[in-house]
Amino acid sequence: MELGLELYAGDDPLILPFVELGGLGGVCVHTHVVGPQVKAMITAFRAGDAEEARRLEAETDPALEILKVQTNPIAIKAALNLLGHEVGGVRLPLVEATDKELAEIRGCLERLALLQPAKA
Repeated sequence: MELGLELYAGDDPLILPFVELGGLGGVCVHTHVVGPQVKAMITAFRAGDAEEARRLEAETDPALEILKVQTNPIAIKAALNLLGHEVGGVRLPLVEATDKELAEIRGCLERLALLQPAKA
């Protein structure tokens, strides 16, 4: 039965599986740093290139790892700030990412080729 609903994934790792089942896309956090790649993934799938869509999905895995570093929006705001977007900090009761967490986030951004590797 067709309900006329437009469905979007609300959990970041479920965008492609959702699209494969007829969903339109996702409302997700990691797309703040890999939006163009996720758009390309959805476009590839809709064009019939599921293999390319899966390759692009795998390419964005480090962005999903960012979300595991710290509670959001702490991690994603730290990532955006590292990328130069100056989105500011977080408000209490949240606290800023620690130096260790920032290093993890930076590593994810480097693996995404969004940042140059830090000099040792």
